[in-house]
Amino acid sequence: MDVHDRPHTEQFFRQSDNLALAEVGVPAHTLGIAFEFPDYHGVGDEWQKIDYANMAKIDHAVALGLLRLASDAAPPKWDESVKAARTFADQGRKLYGINAQQ
Repeated sequence: MDVHDRPHTEQFFRQSDNLALAEVGVPAHTLGIAFEFPDYHGVGDEWQKIDYANMAKIDHAVALGLLRLASDAAPPKWDESVKAARTFADQGRKLYGINAQQ
């Protein structure tokens, strides 16, 4: 399987399509197949750079994970031990009307 382990960076998350969800507190995961390109989501970012075989493998893995998540009684939440996630977690508490002490 060609799923790549890339260190998470704030830059890539801020460029992701799901940032708008995260900004209001909805847990939003970044999955990508083209992080090695310096023009990711830039002017030179074109479809020919996508590794479609790897993307299909990632989609399959994500689908399996989503099935497990949907079957779990506990909702997903932000990992507040990650400094960058704390703001999104705070927004989630506001969105869902949850007290920070809970």
